[in-house]
Amino acid sequence: MMPIQNIRSTALIYAAALFPALCLSFGKGYNLAAIVLLAAALPCLVGLPKRLLSHDAKLVITAFGLYFLSYVISMLINKGNSSFIDQPSRAILALPIFLALLRYPPPFKLLICGFLAGSFIAGGVAFYYLYAYPETRAFDGGVINRWLNGYMQIQSGNMAATLSMLSLSVSIYFMRKSRFTFALLALIATGMGLSASFLSGSRGGWIFLPLAIIYLGYVNRDLLTKKITCLTLVGILITLTALWSTSTVQQRVTEAVNNIQTYQQNKDKFTSLGIRLELWKSAIYSFTESPMLGLGEEGRLQSRIQHGEDGLIDLKISKLTWHSHNQFLEQLSVMGMMGLFTLLGFFAVPLVIFERIRHTSKETTNALCQCGSVSVIMMIGYCLTQAYFKHTSGIIFYSVMTAILLATCLASTSEKELQ
Repeated sequence: MMPIQNIRSTALIYAAALFPALCLSFGKGYNLAAIVLLAAALPCLVGLPKRLLSHDAKLVITAFGLYFLSYVISMLINKGNSSFIDQPSRAILALPIFLALLRYPPPFKLLICGFLAGSFIAGGVAFYYLYAYPETRAFDGGVINRWLNGYMQIQSGNMAATLSMLSLSVSIYFMRKSRFTFALLALIATGMGLSASFLSGSRGGWIFLPLAIIYLGYVNRDLLTKKITCLTLVGILITLTALWSTSTVQQRVTEAVNNIQTYQQNKDKFTSLGIRLELWKSAIYSFTESPMLGLGEEGRLQSRIQHGEDGLIDLKISKLTWHSHNQFLEQLSVMGMMGLFTLLGFFAVPLVIFERIRHTSKETTNALCQCGSVSVIMMIGYCLTQAYFKHTSGIIFYSVMTAILLATCLASTSEKELQ
C-alpha cells in the first residue's frame, strides 16, 4: 500500500502538471484546475520544513502578499465594497500551492507535457470554433453551449498566447538536446497556441509576442545556428501566413487601423480602440487627482463622469462603468502609486528570480526559468490593453502558473545546494 506521503505528493505533482492543460479545456477550466491544485496542495503543507523558506521564497510571499494587501488598504481608505478584494485574493490562494510545490516539485518532463497539452487543447478549441461557429471569434463565451460557457475572447486568447510561448521554450530545449522529433512536436504545439490566440482576435496578446521571441532568441543565441534559425522562422512564418489568411485576423487588423483613423479624425471615438484611448486619458486625469492612494473604484467612476462633462473625454464614453482596459492605469487611477508599485513588484520579483536562477542552473531548470520569464513578459503585454487581473481567469492564470514555475525552479536550486 502506498504511504500517505506518497499519495499526497503524487496528487500534487499531477495536479500541477494538469493545470496548464486544463485551463482552456472548457469554459471555466482555469477554475477547476486551480481548485484541484489547491486541494492537493493543502495536505502537503503539514509539517512543511522551514529550510524551504529561502530568501527568494520569502520575497515571492512578500510580493504576492503586498499585492493583495494594497487592495485591502485601498478598500478600507475609500470605503469600498468587499468584492473589490475578491480577484486579488487569488494571489494569496496561490501561496499554499507555491509552498507545497517547493516541497514536492513536479518533474520537468511531466510539467512540459502539461504546457504542450495546453497549447494543443487551446488550438483544438479555437479550430472547433472556426468550423462550428465561423461567424464568431474563438473563445466567444456568448455561444450557447455548456462546454464553451465561461470562455472570454481576450482572456482565453491571451492564455493561449502564453502557452504557445511556453511550448516554444520547450522546443528550444529539445533542440539544444538534439532531440529533434520532440522539438518539432513542441514547435507544432507552439503553432496551435498561436493559432488559438490569433483566431480569438485578441490583439493585445500580440503586442509582446515579438519581444518574447526576441528574448528566447537572445538567451539561446549560442544554439541558433543558421539551420535552426531558418527552420524556426520558417515554421513561425508558415503559421502566421496561414492565420493571416483567415477572415478573423484580417478583420481584426483592419478594424484596428480604421479605429485609429476615425479617432484621429475625431469622427467616431466609440470604437474598440477609441474607447480604450478615452478610458486611458480619464485614468490619467483621475490619477492626478489623488496620486498616492487613488480614488477607489467608485471615486474613479465619478471622476470619469466629470471628465466627460468637462469635455476632457467623450461624454458617451464617460458614462461607461468599465475598468480602464490597462492594468497599470487601472492601478494608478483606483489605488494610486501604492497600487502601481505593488503591481510592478508582482511582476518584477518573479522575473528577477527567474533570470538569476537561469544563469546558474542546469539545463532543465534553465528551460523552466525561460518559461517563467517569457510568461511574465507576455502578461505585462496583456496588461497594456486590458485590466487583465480584474478578471478571475487572469489573476488565477498568472498567480498559479507563476507559483508553479517559481517553486519548481527554486526547489531545483535548493537540491543543488544540498548536494
